[in-house]
Amino acid sequence: MSKQVKIGIYLMIFAAVAFWGLNQLPFWQDVTIEVPAEVYKDNVNIEETYVKIKGRKTRYLFQKEDRFEGRLEIPALGITMESETRIYSSVFHKNIYTVQSTNFNPEMRTEWIFVLADEMMEEFSFVGHDGTFVSSSKEIYDVFSPHVNFHGGGMGFENLENIEFSSY
Repeated sequence: MSKQVKIGIYLMIFAAVAFWGLNQLPFWQDVTIEVPAEVYKDNVNIEETYVKIKGRKTRYLFQKEDRFEGRLEIPALGITMESETRIYSSVFHKNIYTVQSTNFNPEMRTEWIFVLADEMMEEFSFVGHDGTFVSSSKEIYDVFSPHVNFHGGGMGFENLENIEFSSY
């Protein structure tokens, strides 16, 4: 094999490894988001609040999955937690993003389910096992809440693939 062919092969291998490495590297962006929200209990808006998210978010070059590290606050419910979460497109619908936490406080791990309607973390609905919803808009609450059912101290979801957000 000639020297030029070997150099060409090495360059191709180097380029493939470099491309793979760039694909895996997250580029971090500082994020501070404060979104007005409404607290719903038994289909009634019981309180106005806000959700504050402060930390950093990944920006992968060639992937949709993002990770968020930081602090989540919902003052009306007395929730303040440090978290590291993964934000990924739901298998149910292209416009629904779910958040999976990797280190919420143990008491919060099973208490709240987070559903995002956009990947920018500004449209969302959180639901607790006690039936409390915190939503960034009435529309998202109205669309999401019928798909949540509570049974035996637990919570389940049904027909999430049928969720339609009119603003998307």
